[in-house]
Amino acid sequence: MIYTRIAWEGGNPFSGGSGIVVKERITPQQVKRASLAALLAAILVGIFIQFGLKTGPWTLPLGLTGALAGYYYSTPPFRWAKRGFGELIIGFCFGWLPVATAFYLQTGSFHPLIFWFSIPIGCTIFNVILLNEFPDYRADNLAGKRNLVVRLGLDLASQIYGVATLLAWIFLVVSIFSGAPTELAILITPLYIMGGKIYLELRRGAYGDKHILRRLCGFNLAINLGTTALMILCVIIYL
Repeated sequence: MIYTRIAWEGGNPFSGGSGIVVKERITPQQVKRASLAALLAAILVGIFIQFGLKTGPWTLPLGLTGALAGYYYSTPPFRWAKRGFGELIIGFCFGWLPVATAFYLQTGSFHPLIFWFSIPIGCTIFNVILLNEFPDYRADNLAGKRNLVVRLGLDLASQIYGVATLLAWIFLVVSIFSGAPTELAILITPLYIMGGKIYLELRRGAYGDKHILRRLCGFNLAINLGTTALMILCVIIYL
């Protein structure tokens, strides 16, 4: 994901990236070398974990899945970020994939609860990427970067934000009925109420005000980070 992070364009502390490639503070060749070095290190660590620590046969395939998804997020032939699939790919790679992989590495197996447990995390990071694309709507449209917001338009994309927020809460409840600690709902529900308020702001046309949108992007990121942190905390304390 190094290449993706550095090359990501934008004009907002939450949308876009550092711009260091565009500003020529680092060359594309340097980015490529850093990416290859990170990939090589990840492969070596993966080999050691699978065969040295004997974590199981799915260790390397899970790592490879993340590597390929990250690489093709912004590179041909797929360029998921420009085809309306990038948001879903990130939801998967920052939702199910790390949760399932962490569980598998420690237990050598998968559990149905992990699937339900990971969906709220995936939905909230999906919303982070989605909302972060709002400030760049015009620029992305002109540049031909047809991400989900450009394809749907701001109004429909704001409705998708609301759907993802609702799904996060629904699957939080499902995970509790599947064995997650009930304290999780008490702790996380306020975050999803905040998500509902963001949705209402968007429906009122807040995406037209860059200052309000900047504030909403900050709250939105807090929802994702809070969801992840509280889930980890509940697992440590109650399971």
